[in-house]
Amino acid sequence: MGLMQVVQHSAGRDVFRSQGKSGLPSRSYLFDPANNIDTGTAYLAMLNNVYLAGIDNPTSRRYAVITAYNGGAGSVLRVFSSDKVQAANIINSMAPGDVYQTLTTRHPSAESRRYLYKVNTAQKSYRRK
Repeated sequence: MGLMQVVQHSAGRDVFRSQGKSGLPSRSYLFDPANNIDTGTAYLAMLNNVYLAGIDNPTSRRYAVITAYNGGAGSVLRVFSSDKVQAANIINSMAPGDVYQTLTTRHPSAESRRYLYKVNTAQKSYRRK
């Protein structure tokens, strides 16, 4: 919901919990632009630094974080293995391009597959040359 499309019951709950707050952020809380951006960026940081921190290669982790922002960290890891540690080990044994290919072809959610493709394509236009 809002600018960063934060889902109350997943990303919102996780961020609130990490901040020592109980419950879920309200709709009005998430529709406030500052709160929405704070919550969305906090969730991105959690994905990168906590949930997917076992992925060593920064490019592979970026692909995983982007996909997880849309569909959850668990679904990203389950593409590779039902065991989270084993999934990270498998990802770490792969080249980043193979991780990208796997996520864009084998993730169970078509929306998440498209999201990674669209965000990755858009990011290329923002990189300095």
